[in-house]
Amino acid sequence: VVGVFIWFGVMPPHTIVDYEEQRPPNPELARGILKCDMSDLSLICCLSYSIVLMVTCTVYAVKSRGVPETFNEAKPIGFTMYTTCIVWLAFVPIFFGTAQSTEK
Repeated sequence: VVGVFIWFGVMPPHTIVDYEEQRPPNPELARGILKCDMSDLSLICCLSYSIVLMVTCTVYAVKSRGVPETFNEAKPIGFTMYTTCIVWLAFVPIFFGTAQSTEK
């Protein structure tokens, strides 16, 4: 938590308005796109905590396979973590692959 406050103190979040994407011939009709001014490194640092938690939970879900059958929480935790890993493996390349595209 202290790291987040230090990060916001050093580099506070802000937005930029990009007019280059949709520049019409008439400057009075120009429309800007509001974008978050965040670098890829900042995004990776922000999401790294979630990734560390996800990997740790997945490792412990694999380790808990050998517990007795009366421990019913191991299967749902394992299933949840495996699906979360699959979603993240799809999310990361899709997000960084489409980072420069604009929805039109």
